[in-house]
Amino acid sequence: YEFERKSPEMLNLLSDFVRVRGAELCGKPVDLAIMNKGGIRNSLSAGTITQGEIIDIAPFDNSIVVMDIKGSDLLENLGIMASQDGNGVSGNVSVVYDPQTKEINSATIDGKPINPAKTYRLATIDYLAAGNDYTEPLKRGTVTARPEVLYQILIKFISDGKLDNLLASPDKTQRMRSF
Repeated sequence: YEFERKSPEMLNLLSDFVRVRGAELCGKPVDLAIMNKGGIRNSLSAGTITQGEIIDIAPFDNSIVVMDIKGSDLLENLGIMASQDGNGVSGNVSVVYDPQTKEINSATIDGKPINPAKTYRLATIDYLAAGNDYTEPLKRGTVTARPEVLYQILIKFISDGKLDNLLASPDKTQRMRSF
């Protein structure tokens, strides 16, 4: 299967990978993961995957981080992501926003509305956690785990067959979408 650089399948693959790895890093479930479209720099062709291809997809020295973040800050950040016409969220998340105003109509994790007063465990990349791509609200979170460089661990996961299911049956769902 081919994963186009700007496709929902590619964004979903990387978002789900970040969530799985984030949970491994902190030894506890992670509520959700977010990724930015801008960090994906190449497509993934069908067939054998090379290390070079993976590095071309995620060429930056971004690390996956896990942080605790208040629901209110998370909602504010999802609003920023909506204003950028959506970005990547893990498969258990659904965000619907107005295409004109970019206001969020609904944001759920595991089918439940995000509670502004609750603290959530979020996996993302250090680039976004530092407030880049206008993700200022993430700077208010507390980083609890930081692992290896994204492309290095992605290479390992693919080599070890840990992403075979995701690669074989990509999720085409638009997880952040306008109505």
